[in-house]
Amino acid sequence: MPDYQKLYCKMFNVITDTIEELKKAQQEAEELYILSCEEEEVEEQNQEKSE
Repeated sequence: MPDYQKLYCKMFNVITDTIEELKKAQQEAEELYILSCEEEEVEEQNQEKSE
């Protein structure tokens, strides 16, 4: 008979780890997006000053 508690715990841990990895990836992507927007704003301001 399978040890369902062991199977459940294994599955729970893998799912929990995966959720944490997805959260981290999302946060990193959001930070990259924010940085790229800030860089675009700086470039636009520099172009306006040089005109």
